Amino acid sequence: MSHGKSIKDLVIETCLGEGGFPSYERLTSLVRAQFPASRWQKTHYDWYKSRVKTGRIQLRGISGQRKPESDGEKVIQNSKTPKIEFRELAKANPVRPKELCQVRAVAVELLSFLNQTLTQQSLLEADVVGASSSTIQAIMLDEAHRLGFHSERTGLFASYASRGIRPDYYRAIGQSGILMEVERGKILAKTWIC
Repeated sequence: MSHGKSIKDLVIETCLGEGGFPSYERLTSLVRAQFPASRWQKTHYDWYKSRVKTGRIQLRGISGQRKPESDGEKVIQNSKTPKIEFRELAKANPVRPKELCQVRAVAVELLSFLNQTLTQQSLLEADVVGASSSTIQAIMLDEAHRLGFHSERTGLFASYASRGIRPDYYRAIGQSGILMEVERGKILAKTWIC
């Protein structure tokens, strides 16, 4: 994890990377590793936790409380509009934890965009029986580009048997990347997957 220049930056990055506020022991070990001269103590932890919880330190898309986890799955909901959730399925010990943190941060930014009032209205208007997924993609296109995604990227799987695979959006992250697909259910109304 590449930490920021201050303890506040470390707190924000850790919250985004872990999908919620870390335990006292976890955050204390990170603070002491990054800032050995700090006089960090439990009151500092409690202060940062209350600032995140009350929104005085803003973390786009998540609250200061850790959401329930089971079987390696984390669920983050925007507290203002709980219509769209982020679900993460990850191995307990990921091969590239730094890249996983970056992926989480992008997911949280996308969640924040999807739960904005204007985006919600656009999605509701576009989500009708018979609509195509390209209608939903058009709503997300500018935000996807802002987050560093490229549309309809070809050649990503050139060395694989199925070399013609072309994701709706792709963003490189380290030695890996993020594939994003947007699908609109044709049979059932009000169905799309991102």
